Amino acid sequence: RLQDSALISTATFGAGNAGVITIRAAESVALSGLGAAALRQILLSAVAGTLNRNNFEFGILLSTQGAGRAGMMTIETRNLTMTEGAFLSTSTNGSGAGGSMIMRAEAIDIDSSATISSAGPLSTGTAGETVLETGTLRLMNGGAILATTLGSGLGGNITINADTVAASGSSVGRITGFSSSSLLGTGRAGNIEIDARRIVISEGAFITSGSGGTIESLVVGGGPGGNIILRASESIEVRGISPETQVASVVATRSFGDSRAGNTRIETRELIVSEGASLNVAGGFQTNGAGDAGTLEIVANSIRLEALSSLSASTASGQGGNISIQTRDLQLRGQSTIATNAGNSDGGNIAIAAENLVALENSDITANAQAGFGGRVNISATGIFGTQFHAQITPESDITATSNLGANFSGVVEIKTPDVEATSGLWELTNQLQDSSQLVTQGCQADSGNEFYIVGRGGLPASPYEPLVAPLGETNWVEPAAVVPISHHS
Repeated sequence: RLQDSALISTATFGAGNAGVITIRAAESVALSGLGAAALRQILLSAVAGTLNRNNFEFGILLSTQGAGRAGMMTIETRNLTMTEGAFLSTSTNGSGAGGSMIMRAEAIDIDSSATISSAGPLSTGTAGETVLETGTLRLMNGGAILATTLGSGLGGNITINADTVAASGSSVGRITGFSSSSLLGTGRAGNIEIDARRIVISEGAFITSGSGGTIESLVVGGGPGGNIILRASESIEVRGISPETQVASVVATRSFGDSRAGNTRIETRELIVSEGASLNVAGGFQTNGAGDAGTLEIVANSIRLEALSSLSASTASGQGGNISIQTRDLQLRGQSTIATNAGNSDGGNIAIAAENLVALENSDITANAQAGFGGRVNISATGIFGTQFHAQITPESDITATSNLGANFSGVVEIKTPDVEATSGLWELTNQLQDSSQLVTQGCQADSGNEFYIVGRGGLPASPYEPLVAPLGETNWVEPAAVVPISHHS
């Protein structure tokens, strides 16, 4: 157990590599810190690029200040818990690469605590990787797994292999989720890759990768954003908002400046986005930056958007983002949207391949632009229900590709459904009538030893309102009664 002001650290300040930290416990490893306020100050120092070994009073730290590589940390146990501001960090502030943080456990709970991989402002080395292998991973009440680069080196990747991954419960001063970012420097943000059976992001939690971001309300740019890849054999669910901050749950790649946002790819059997949550890729997010939006790609058997939820690829001034969807069933309800809208540039493109597309209750599919050409919407589906192409947005469910500059700047909407020939499979009847006398055989000869059986009516009932019944079975032949001659007397 590591608690309060306990600190484990390994560092290098020159060309030599730092040492290795290995923790193995058969039952459990419990880490606790000095509370949420102390953790917040450390995270702010990391984001601002002022984090160094002297800032630490607790936690586990791997660092390099020179050309040597930072050490590696490995924790192996049955149950790993981090509470009350516990903190794990790997950092590089030189040309050496950051060390990797590897955690293996049956269950990992991160509550009001964090792990962070960082590359400082003057660093050229690659930040360390964060790897978690577990049955159940839960982030809650400000629990976070973070990676950032502020220099020219690459940001660290976050890789998770688990059965179940759940993040929930962001609040004021406590952010819950997974994030990689490039701030101030030119290095590309790290990728976030999660493989699981089930992934749930709820109550304002997030999975984000950003080019640029906010530091104490100041918006800054950065290098290119990283990619997000989520694979779940059963389901991915993104739902709801934080009751305290009213911030919606989100999976997003974003550019706050002029660099390009990363891409997001979703692979699962069932994707559910509900209660105001969203999946988005955005360029010039919250700014007028010229960064291009990324691509949002989804492959799933079933996709449901409900209650003001959205899939979006938007941009302020850069190249519009694209959305690609491959699914069997796509449902939009309750004013949900799929959009590649743009501000001062052309709208992005939307490509949907589905068996069934249902859009109800003013749910729209749009590739609109404010000051450029509308985008392109290509839909290929066996059946489309509740929506259709409209030249402009209406109170109904719409498919549009418009421009505020006028009809001449509208985009293209192409909807493909199978061509069904109504007369296919029908036989043309002849107009030549048959001679009924040729269809009836002659009666049997009375002296040729004939037999006659009654086996019931069989076939269909005489009336459509009668039930189908089994045949009545065989009826034995009844011998006729003897005929008594009648004498006639005159």
